[in-house]
Amino acid sequence: MMATTSELPKRRTVEFYSISVNLNPQITLYEQSFPALGNPMHVIIDNIISKAKGKTDYSVRLGASETDNNIFVELYDLQSSTSQKELFGIIGRSNYVTSGVLQRLKENETEIDSSDLIIEKFTYFYMNGHNDTATVLSNSQAPNFKSNFCDFLEQMTPSDLQPVVNVSVYPMLDEEFNENINRIKEVLSVNLEFVDTSAIGMDLVDFRDAFSLSQDGKVTIKVSLSAQVKSSIKLTEKLIKLLKGSSSPAELESNFTKFQLVTENDEGEQLIIDGIKKYLRKKISIHLEDEYLRNQNNIKAIKEALVSAMRS
Repeated sequence: MMATTSELPKRRTVEFYSISVNLNPQITLYEQSFPALGNPMHVIIDNIISKAKGKTDYSVRLGASETDNNIFVELYDLQSSTSQKELFGIIGRSNYVTSGVLQRLKENETEIDSSDLIIEKFTYFYMNGHNDTATVLSNSQAPNFKSNFCDFLEQMTPSDLQPVVNVSVYPMLDEEFNENINRIKEVLSVNLEFVDTSAIGMDLVDFRDAFSLSQDGKVTIKVSLSAQVKSSIKLTEKLIKLLKGSSSPAELESNFTKFQLVTENDEGEQLIIDGIKKYLRKKISIHLEDEYLRNQNNIKAIKEALVSAMRS
């Protein structure tokens, strides 16, 4: 018997990030002396575990004081050994929920006092300090992982090392560019830029005044597409044909200064593609039921899903 739509496992998108922690190459120019270091990432993880003092959950608010920022990192599982260097938890944003002009909060039919209510929008992440990689459950309502996790690691760097440690967090790229291009089913949005002397670029534009044309002759197209609109279907077909037909980055680069697409493949996964730089953001879909995300008693299952995604 075939499962109904409501019975199918919930698909969730997992994003991949690379994390780099390096020593400033000018460390020898500093007058002060610094302790001998092994792996700087491991030093930061060990410092976090030391600050947690054995707590099963450890919360850090980003910023110099708790009033500076409403972004927080909450850790549930910290591991530091020869074989394991890992962090698992959530990164989120907290805000007080307040009643205001023409708005109120109710529980069932009863209006409730909002003075003590806080709403948190967050997502889960798993970081492996041995391969310097993080997997993050995608949630557009959660704070930006790239910038805020970088701030977190910088904040948790031992104070005597902060002047000489450089932390970077950036999205991982998928190496299977051509294979993924062949699996594109739909283009969801485009961000293109080209000069009006580009025959290829102008061929994509049916009505020149529908897009931005600057005085220097640059055409900028930034628009969401719909699979139900004929003009969108026509543009999608042209974009996919152009991506598949370009034999080298130089072919697109000579006609476009920007060629970025958000696409969906035949498995329903979203891919962010840069046609000039020949890369796409690495994302995969996993099955994770809502019940695990509603109840933090199931965080072990969430961690296992993110660890498994990293191994895929």
